[in-house]
Amino acid sequence: MRCLHPCAVLAIGVAICGNSQADDKKTDAKPATTTYTSVSEIENVVLAASPGDKSTSISLHVDQKLLANAASLGSLLDSFRNRNAQQMKNNKNNTPNDVSLELTPDVVVRRIHLPPKKDEKGRTIAYTEKEKKELKGDSNLKGYNAELSDLKAGQTVTLHIVKLKGAKGDDAKKVFANRIFIQTEGQAPSATDANKNKKP
Repeated sequence: MRCLHPCAVLAIGVAICGNSQADDKKTDAKPATTTYTSVSEIENVVLAASPGDKSTSISLHVDQKLLANAASLGSLLDSFRNRNAQQMKNNKNNTPNDVSLELTPDVVVRRIHLPPKKDEKGRTIAYTEKEKKELKGDSNLKGYNAELSDLKAGQTVTLHIVKLKGAKGDDAKKVFANRIFIQTEGQAPSATDANKNKKP
């Protein structure tokens, strides 16, 4: 039986070790992250629905303010216009007055104003500076920490709009929201409005 020279054994061992390390590097490689580029910031947008904690999109009420920012919204309003045209063609006037805007996976929600703070007797009291600092968090963004679950139908928000960096074709027209700032709270419907919506 022929024995391998010690140098040959050492070379084989180094080669195996090197391949193993290469495989480990492949396994540990992190997936490429999606990058976005800023488009614009749109104020006074009204939420049409309340998203859940794990929502990947938000519903926006389409009004003149939103339509005025059509140039910044890419193809977002195209479906709305097409839907309207089809409804008019069919002589229907019940077109839903909202559109859905996708969110980036790292979307941030902030409150511009803190909600009223009450004491045990229900009286409004001021936040301490320590409480304000804690609620602001470590972020350099304006406002205070909030979650997707804090977004409610009827709220007025400011949206920071972004698009995919380097996207081509139809993807270049897609827009997303990566920051949402709650400006004002939505008003609960009055008893009169509720009665109007009731079916006879």
